[in-house]
Amino acid sequence: MSTTEKTSIEMYDVTPRDGDQTDGISLGLQEKLGIAGVDDAIQIDWVEAGFPSASGVDAEVIHHLMNKQQLTHTKVAAFGMTRRKDLPTDKDKALRTLVDSRAQMLTIVGKASTLQVREALRVKPKFNLAMISDTFHFLKNESDAELTFDAEHFFDGYKHDSFYALSALRQAANNGATRLVLCDTNGGQMPEDIAKVVEAVRKKFEGLTIGIHAHNDRELAVANTLAAVHAGATHVQGSWNGMGERTGNANLSSVIANLGLDQREYKIPQLDKLTDASKKISQITRLQPNARMPFVGSSAFAHKGGMHIAAVQRNAYNYEHARPETFGNKRRFLLSKQSGKSVIPLIIDTLPLMPDNLRQAVRSRPDLQQKILDAIEQEEARGLRFQDAEASLALLVLRTLDVFEPKITCVNKPWVHDQIGGTTTAVTKIKINGFNDFRHTVSDSDGGALSALDMALNKALVDHFPQVQTFTLTDYRVDLPSASHGGTASPVHTWMQYTNGSENWETTGADHDSTKAGFDALKDAIEFGLLISDESAQKRLNRAIEDKLRSS
Repeated sequence: MSTTEKTSIEMYDVTPRDGDQTDGISLGLQEKLGIAGVDDAIQIDWVEAGFPSASGVDAEVIHHLMNKQQLTHTKVAAFGMTRRKDLPTDKDKALRTLVDSRAQMLTIVGKASTLQVREALRVKPKFNLAMISDTFHFLKNESDAELTFDAEHFFDGYKHDSFYALSALRQAANNGATRLVLCDTNGGQMPEDIAKVVEAVRKKFEGLTIGIHAHNDRELAVANTLAAVHAGATHVQGSWNGMGERTGNANLSSVIANLGLDQREYKIPQLDKLTDASKKISQITRLQPNARMPFVGSSAFAHKGGMHIAAVQRNAYNYEHARPETFGNKRRFLLSKQSGKSVIPLIIDTLPLMPDNLRQAVRSRPDLQQKILDAIEQEEARGLRFQDAEASLALLVLRTLDVFEPKITCVNKPWVHDQIGGTTTAVTKIKINGFNDFRHTVSDSDGGALSALDMALNKALVDHFPQVQTFTLTDYRVDLPSASHGGTASPVHTWMQYTNGSENWETTGADHDSTKAGFDALKDAIEFGLLISDESAQKRLNRAIEDKLRSS
């Protein structure tokens, strides 16, 4: 196949509906609209916005997407079921709700397994086929939307009674369905079996789009999805970050990345936006990102072993299957007990705010490498973790080299009074720019101690640094000590992410007092934000570094 003959793969995001069934989360209107916005930015073809007859929120999401929120690429699908067994189609309010949603696609789930028909639906197999036929006949006559059939339990049904499973598809196809999606609903299939069945179905339904909907119960959802595509499926359903019921659905970012690396040449969404999309979904759904997720996780291209780091330096392909930038990710080098000071120049190369003269000096001077290594090890010994907090690490390096002048100096320890069920009061007394310009600020907040401290610092700083008004906390995490590491005697670790609208940065704090740990991360976040938003401050920093290197 030439490079100009790419097979288009239709991507269909089920996160707003299937993802909403993830254990421990509940997605509201704004979250589901946010997911649709991420889909549109990365050019996912379809978003399954919800099940309007089952949820008022989903109905509102679909209405908003169809009438208010402009999506430039992604189209809207609404989900429903075959008609009720005790009602004709024209009396089924759920089907009427689907039609009235005016979604661009109506996706109908129906049984394709005789076991499910008898045990779950509790009707005769022939009656189920009539339900499928009636439903699509009704929707074809009442709606201009594209019609898709999600054949539930298709692969299990095909193994047990292939004729019946194919008959279910035929009823949908004969009555207006243009997409036949084969569902591995229990997630129990193997890739080779998926491929054989998809190829057989594709040959019997030429001219129609064959799709795949895989669950991850055997950790094979991505592999099964790829097997289906290689066998001719051109419609892929999946969820961001593998969200979904039980162990989740096929992870969209992994499916897209693998197809992008495939020599068969598939037309897919933009690979270099995958990492950003995955992170945004984590923020929207309030699920902690999986650092070890392939392609887009923060550890996907992280190297810790000394031998691995040295090999990657010589040639990245020694320990990387692809360039991290391909997926919008980045390479990271981590400290370990084995790596020693040799890794310090590599870490400095990846940190923000490090000018070229400092990077060159660290590469050539073992004394600076050792000094930075000692400082990092000392901070890590008291509980700090810098692996996902480059802003704090950059500030530590600058402090260690004695070239960083903090904007904020606490004259006294911040004081917090927290009323259970009431407001929290925070009092800060600080110096700004090292001068005796004391700012004694009191703030009340309904958001807890950290929110009150954030408000207090912002009130103290805004006159001198109005840019702090653009700093927004986008993510915050607290890792409590475990019993195996000393229990309550061990420090609490905090991590936070900030943005100014154009750049993101992460900081960390650690202390036996969780409020103190949060405040340390907060102070680093503001200090770093002030540095990156002030060109004159960066120039002063560079001059200070030049002077320091000359004198040492």
